Amino acid sequence: MIENAFKRALSQRAEILEAMKVNPNANHREFWLKDPDGYVVVVAGAYGDLG
Repeated sequence: MIENAFKRALSQRAEILEAMKVNPNANHREFWLKDPDGYVVVVAGAYGDLG
């Protein structure tokens, strides 16, 4: 699911601040972007989604 969200963000030309990466503390994938109002948003998979 997070892969689809990342693809959608890219297709909408969102300002990606940090590309998809693994957060080892939460053991999930995440990416960071800036929304149209300038807020920084993190989109993350479920805690522990990597197993």
